Amino acid sequence: MQERILLIIDQDFYLAGETINFFAVTLDAGLQIPIAFSSILYVELYDQDNKVIASKKVLFKDGEAINSIELPRDITTGLYYIRAYTNYMKNFGPSVFFTKRLKIVNPFVPYIATLADTLSRHEHQTVLQHPPYFGSSERLKISAQLSTTEANRGDSIILDIESHTADSVQYIVAMHLGDERTSPSFPERNVYDQNGSPISRLTFLPEFTHDIVTGSIKATNSNVSVADKILYLAFVDSISWITRCKTDSLGRFTATMPIEYQREDLVISMVDTTNEFSILLENEFYPEFEELEKEDYFPEPSLKSIIEARMINLQVNDAYGNMKNTAVSAERPLLRFYGFPDNEYKINTYTDLPNLEEFVREIVLEAFVRGRRSQVNILVKTEGNSTLNATPLVVFDGVPLFQANHLVPGISTEKLKSIQVVASRFFFGSEVYEGILDIVSNDNSFSLVEKDKNSVRINFCPVNTAPASRSFVNFRIPQYTSDLYFDTLRSAGEKATVKIALPQNAGSYTLSIFGYTRNGEMDYFVLPDLLYVK
Repeated sequence: MQERILLIIDQDFYLAGETINFFAVTLDAGLQIPIAFSSILYVELYDQDNKVIASKKVLFKDGEAINSIELPRDITTGLYYIRAYTNYMKNFGPSVFFTKRLKIVNPFVPYIATLADTLSRHEHQTVLQHPPYFGSSERLKISAQLSTTEANRGDSIILDIESHTADSVQYIVAMHLGDERTSPSFPERNVYDQNGSPISRLTFLPEFTHDIVTGSIKATNSNVSVADKILYLAFVDSISWITRCKTDSLGRFTATMPIEYQREDLVISMVDTTNEFSILLENEFYPEFEELEKEDYFPEPSLKSIIEARMINLQVNDAYGNMKNTAVSAERPLLRFYGFPDNEYKINTYTDLPNLEEFVREIVLEAFVRGRRSQVNILVKTEGNSTLNATPLVVFDGVPLFQANHLVPGISTEKLKSIQVVASRFFFGSEVYEGILDIVSNDNSFSLVEKDKNSVRINFCPVNTAPASRSFVNFRIPQYTSDLYFDTLRSAGEKATVKIALPQNAGSYTLSIFGYTRNGEMDYFVLPDLLYVK
């Protein structure tokens, strides 16, 4: 399997603060056909010092993904690179990643060149060390025509597309302000690792349905890797989902994280709280980069009018930013890692109960409080816990707590949202718990309790499953945009039609179309005439 990524972007010139729209498809580079193999796309934007500026993980659907990356406002003028890959492609090193150079201008801050070289001195050099090639010998021969090449602001235009094939075609249509153009390219075939040796062992597993994370455990005192240690991985969230894994003989662990439950706050906890251990989660993104020759970038004088027009669009959007429509999030699953609770108690439906201890004593029928004040244990009444001396699994804001004293009984009920109770014995791998107590706070921040001794809280990059909406919905605000249109269009035959709404800013727009079939036929077409919006 020679899995590779083809990334289609709308252009290769941007201003700081704009959006890079991209479409990705997984390919078999040997057969030159689209495939559906990996489920997660890794995208990174980085500078010439290999410093990552922005990164994102995106969910593939049938081998395709459409999404975007926001450029930071403080990014400096210069040459940058965008690369895309899958977890499986990490086995071959960065030479097989899709990599493309971008020109970015920040017109709001002065630019000071730091290199003696200029872009003109390197304009004929290949950016990548390996020669790219585009597509197969079979071409779709795409042609397209707009209903008009001149239109008024706020109008709509019709785009007619035609290709010479009887197969279903997937088109990616892009329209942006200015005449800067880009073209896609394929990476070369490669079944070797980054050192030139055939791949004999997969270090990075393909991600078919889950997000794979890896790490290691070491004893804090001796720095020696420890085997057979059980870990729970959970996101800080109101809907708890705990992933269980175990270290191997080398002290390494591999966990498969469900995509629909991911959040940005990940807590990894060890069941063993007697000794002290260090938990290290490996970088989700590939840490190595190709060696590229540094270059200065001096924007061409011909870009002056385009830069000024796009600056105005950015400033108008800034002025009305608080009225913009936000992207709709993907629907949240309701099922928790233990299934559904036997009972759920909404805190705000009860009054005159000051803290967690009193609430459990008076309201929660399936639980029992033993002790008073600082020596309080909350137990769950189950058939196997008739003597009330076995410990339940306590979960707070989605995170398991193995040290019972961290659950402070005096937490104010004004800060709590709900308590879910599982009143039966729960088997989780080799662990057995007499019930589950799942507590959720109002802000879902895991800030009301202390995390366990052998646990670590990590900033995680969740897989993005829902692209931002591209349509003009809120007509109460001015629609000023530089990336007018970027979306997919599937055609069952030779012809396809799409209606494009125009913004309220004037300017000339470039339209480009990339299309492909499942048999590997591909083509890239740029409309020769610009669209003038008056």
